[in-house]
Amino acid sequence: MVAAMGHLKEDDLAFAEEVIWIPEEEGYAANTIAYGDRIIMADGYKKARHLLMDAGFSITSIEMNEFKEVDASLTCLSVFIG
Repeated sequence: MVAAMGHLKEDDLAFAEEVIWIPEEEGYAANTIAYGDRIIMADGYKKARHLLMDAGFSITSIEMNEFKEVDASLTCLSVFIG
């Protein structure tokens, strides 16, 4: 699980086997879409990108600035099937 520091507490995610904590200043980058060892994230968040790469993910970055301005994120723009 990917979570932003300052938004959730460890106790909130006690059910998760592993949590990758994204620094609060890059909290927007915690909104990701993962499938297997691949993850899609917003572009421009170097710390978050390094944390996810260090965790073994292959990363695809997407420019999200215009969507961020209207408080939208990757999961807001996604349809999950299955």
